[in-house]
This record gives sequence, C-alpha cells and structure tokens, in this order.
Amino acid sequence: VTGQSSEEGQLRVLRHMLDPKAAGRALDLPTFHAVMREWITSCQQEGSVTGDQGQNAVPCVLATSPGHALHRGPLAMPAPASEYPQTSSKSHPSSTEAAGLRSRAEQLAAQNAKLHRDAELAEELNACLAEEMAQLKAQLRCSQQALEQARAATEELEDLKAVAKGLEEENSELRQQARQLKRQLLAEGCGLREQIQGLAAEKADLEAQLCRCTALLSSRDAALAQAGQQVEELTVALGEYDRVVQELRLETTRLRNQLGRMQDAWAV
Repeated sequence: VTGQSSEEGQLRVLRHMLDPKAAGRALDLPTFHAVMREWITSCQQEGSVTGDQGQNAVPCVLATSPGHALHRGPLAMPAPASEYPQTSSKSHPSSTEAAGLRSRAEQLAAQNAKLHRDAELAEELNACLAEEMAQLKAQLRCSQQALEQARAATEELEDLKAVAKGLEEENSELRQQARQLKRQLLAEGCGLREQIQGLAAEKADLEAQLCRCTALLSSRDAALAQAGQQVEELTVALGEYDRVVQELRLETTRLRNQLGRMQDAWAV
C-alpha cells in the first residue's frame, strides 16, 4: 500500500469486490479475472489509475491480507499473462499498463506458489501438533490412571488405618480384662490361703484330740485293772471313744484329701 488515501480507498473497494460478505470464501480463476478487470476499468473511469499505479495496486491486494489466503485455502494459480483477454485500446489506453499487469500476474503466481508452500508447511505443522496432542492425551490418560490408582491406594490405606485402630482398641480392652482377671485371681488366691490356714488349724486341733484319745486308750488297760467295776462303763466309753475316733479319722482323712486338692489347685 502506498499510503495515499485514493489508493487505500481503491484497495478497500477491490477487497469488497473480491469478498463482499467478508466470509473468507475462495475464488476460482475466472471470477478473480472478472473482478480484477471490473476493478481496473472502474479505476480507469475515475481517472485515478496510471500505469505505475496499476502495477503497484494488484500485489497490494494479497500483501495487505496474507492471512486471508490461508483461511480461504490455496488460491487458484493465475493464468500466464498470455492467457489474459486482449482488450482494445479503448479499455486499456497503453501497452505499458498491459505489461505491468503481466508482471503483476507473474508476481501473483510466484506469491501464490509461496502461499502453497506455506500452506503445506502449515499442514505439516498441524500434523506435528496433532501428533503431539495425541501424545499429550496419552500422557494425560496415564496420569489420570495413576491418579485413580493413587486415590484407590489412599482409600485402602485409610481402611487399613481404621481396621488397625479397631484392633488397637480391642487389644486395649483385652488387656484391661486381663488385668481385672489377674486381680480377681489374686483375691481368690488370698482367700484360698486363708482357708488353707484355717484347715491347718482344724487339723492341728483334730490331731491334738486324736493324741488325747490315744492316750486315753493307752490308759484303758490300767483303768480296767484298777477298777473292775468300771469295766462295763469303760467298755461303753471305749466304744464311744472308738466311734468318735473313727469319725475323727474319717474327718481327718477327708480334710487331708481336701487340703491336698486345694494345694494341687493352688500349685496349678
């Protein structure tokens, strides 16, 4: 663009003629040629286009908006200068303008080829980006799977912690019960010791009574010799003593057995 207001206005008119709705549509070659001829004729009728200005205006169309060529897709290759319709001297006042248009057409062809190469490079770049995107998606899936596994492991660890806490509480209760049972066993042991001591005292008394009874039995013969009249009474007394002694012996045996069982139980 030259910067002059008239040329800028003409370029805006040309842009509007090429794409009235600014939709980025692609043009075929005949339509492009028709629009260019109409625009050049319009400029000539206004008296604002000279041979040099015509040469500068055409390439400015693509230079001002290179992004449009990428969005519309590759433009059709302009025809060589020889394929442009030959106009009469009335439509084109000078051969210089025709030569300029041919030169601009060749420049447009070169620029279109460059746009083709840029489009191919853009497609290659797009393919590389798509491949990188696929790799990133695969990495994202792997990361999500690892995250899910870590989340599951965390939940399992929390469950194990809860189970361990429950077992610890149960172990504490069992220890408390064991301490209480130990205290009860100690109390029962003390009671059994007291009972054993009482039985031992009773045994001593019974043994003393047995000794006395034995002494009485030993003195029986002397008493019978000295007191013949008391034989029957002594016989009766002896029988009574025998009965008592037998009962005492049985009781002593029973107490001994009971004491032995208690000692065995205490030893266990």
